Amino acid sequence: MLTLLPAIAVLASYCCSNVLALGFELDFNTGDGFLAMPLHHNDDHYDIEIEVGTPPQKLHAVLDTGSADLWLQAENNPFCVGAKDEKQEVRGVTVTPSIDCRGIKTFCNESSTTLRILPNPFYIDYADTFVDGSWATDRLVIGGHDVSGMKFGVGRTSNTELSGVLGVGHANLESVRGYAGAPNATYPNLPRQLKLDGSVQKLAYSVSLQKTSERDGEILFGAIDTSKYVGKLHTFPILNIDPHLNSPSNFYIALQGIDIQGGRSSTGRPLINSSFPALLDTGTGGMVVSSLAEDIGAALNATYDTEQCVFVIQCPTEDDTRQFNFNFGELQIAVPISNFVVPASGLETGQCALAIMPGTSETFALGIPFLKEVYTVFNLEDNEISMARANTNPQEPDIRPIPAGVPAAIRDSGPARHVKSKGASSLSAPAQAGPAYPDERASTQTLHHHSK
Repeated sequence: MLTLLPAIAVLASYCCSNVLALGFELDFNTGDGFLAMPLHHNDDHYDIEIEVGTPPQKLHAVLDTGSADLWLQAENNPFCVGAKDEKQEVRGVTVTPSIDCRGIKTFCNESSTTLRILPNPFYIDYADTFVDGSWATDRLVIGGHDVSGMKFGVGRTSNTELSGVLGVGHANLESVRGYAGAPNATYPNLPRQLKLDGSVQKLAYSVSLQKTSERDGEILFGAIDTSKYVGKLHTFPILNIDPHLNSPSNFYIALQGIDIQGGRSSTGRPLINSSFPALLDTGTGGMVVSSLAEDIGAALNATYDTEQCVFVIQCPTEDDTRQFNFNFGELQIAVPISNFVVPASGLETGQCALAIMPGTSETFALGIPFLKEVYTVFNLEDNEISMARANTNPQEPDIRPIPAGVPAAIRDSGPARHVKSKGASSLSAPAQAGPAYPDERASTQTLHHHSK
């Protein structure tokens, strides 16, 4: 079966007898009002290394701007095909083992002497993927910074091959409501915890996905690194697309237009020529293009494989000049078509799959292929996003803390912070209706619910 976006983090298997007795080196925390954490590229996502428990265990969690919780997958997941390769009853639901967990590095929670399981259950749902377990606290070190006592989820039942997710979104995305036994109260997640303990001055962080000799990318809490971008940072208001909320939940900004240039794919006219909400999301491995999928497919001379549910094109050559041009008003971002090519099986020689996904909503989701080409500052405190073109050859870091506004950023003109979008309410947050275990393995195309 063709896999559009591969499963995450095919890592060496760890059992509970292999708990690390020693800590490991994490990135620096200078005490100067910022915290830097290296990112590791795994297939279509970026992971962060964390240390949890006593004795400490080294794990990986996907960086996700579209959710707000940290959760880690525990051992003995009944969805794993293994020694107990038979159906099991979990919360009155029959679970059939359906995923290969041999490559998942799990949290050996029973081996941690400092783990405290909290009374409330934990549940989060990303489209067809879910995690069910318990809220907990433990010794926890992220980016060299001790955040022990911060709540996180211990996932005991899940149909995902992820080892964990580190959500860094708004508090109103926290999975604390909408299921039986939910806490029904927000808590300080990682960005807020760093501000509360004085590690950063501003509830903001910047993300660079440009590979350097030392790391695959970086998230910088409380600061920007001017060496990571070229030109000026442009600041946009985060749009509130949900009329039922008083403030934004996800990171939408106004996309003014999009077209394709280069070769025979030049459209000659914008595929979009009016203001449109676009979601910036590190938890999406491609681009969700809603009803525009057919127009993009035609412009790229791509065919849609209905059996595999992917767009297929002739594999780009090294001299392929085709690119998407994203118009954000005063800021224009070009993204090569090659960024959207993903590994696939089951195709003919010379054919490639595209990480471009159709959907039923009118809202765009711009994931990893787009975010590689930009330097992005997520300002949760002021509900703003700043962007600039990524520097493909950064030199020495030039880190500047964010005491108030983003340093040297230009405020871009844009629409009001409230934008009506048909069907947009389904895009506001991961669904949290409560446990209802799917029978089949979930898609890893995206962590988030972009369409119904």
